[in-house]
Amino acid sequence: MSGICFVGYTDPFVRSGFVLTPVGVAVIIMCLFFIKGFRKLMHLSTFTSVPEHSRELKAYAVRMLAFSVMAFIIVVIFIVLDIKHMGERQDLQKNLRKLLMYGKDYGNGNIQEYVTS
Repeated sequence: MSGICFVGYTDPFVRSGFVLTPVGVAVIIMCLFFIKGFRKLMHLSTFTSVPEHSRELKAYAVRMLAFSVMAFIIVVIFIVLDIKHMGERQDLQKNLRKLLMYGKDYGNGNIQEYVTS
């Protein structure tokens, strides 16, 4: 999702439309499929006549639920960090510009003599 041709590099509205919206839709669809699969496995485990098969199906259902929760957390973290990055973009550009102009003195706080404003 990031590379030379990243669509939302300069415009946060394009980024939200072409990156965050598809990721959000994919998360919703993913959650629906995981919920449907979890319910199906639990349903099958109740109708299995062999207790060992029932335990295996429940174990698969729990693993699938754990995987889906972890995947959901990762995607939510990505979305939150991306939104935070879009909100702080102006400050990041300003600080990067100052760092490039004043060099290593910018991080030390020794730029009072260079700054006129």
